This record gives sequence, C-alpha cells and structure tokens, in this order.
Amino acid sequence: MVLHCLVFEPCFNGFRALKWEVEYMHCAPDCLEHVVMGINGQFPGPTIRAKAGVTIVVDLVNKLHNEGVVIPWHGIGQAFL
Repeated sequence: MVLHCLVFEPCFNGFRALKWEVEYMHCAPDCLEHVVMGINGQFPGPTIRAKAGVTIVVDLVNKLHNEGVVIPWHGIGQAFL
C-alpha cells in the first residue's frame, strides 16, 4: 500500500518553507523491489497542501550520486481549500 504523507509546515507571513532531500531508496511500488528516487525517505514524494495565496518555498538537497533532479510542477491539480 502506498500512502501519501501530508506536509503541514508552519506558515509564516504567507510563506511555507519545506526541506526535501532526494536520494535513492528501495521500494516495491509494483510489488517488486526496485531502487527508486525518494523524497525524505518517501516514495512517492510528499503531498503539499496550502491555501490560496500561500507561497511555497522548497529547499531541495540532491543526494543522488550523479543525477540531476527535476520536479515538474505544471499540470499538478490544485484544489482550492
């Protein structure tokens, strides 16, 4: 079973700061164990929930040996709470 973790960080002056560490980990998303890229030890990565008007700042640390990290933010559904 794959669970998404909700990320509820304190919001100060309309900003929410998150620290993510991307690294390899073992996971079985299709019932077979694979090496995957996880965020803070989670695969899939954390869910971010925020109200309209809040600015999200993500401090990302790339711990992959020799790969870059790209996170596509476009196309992600945004629910207005």
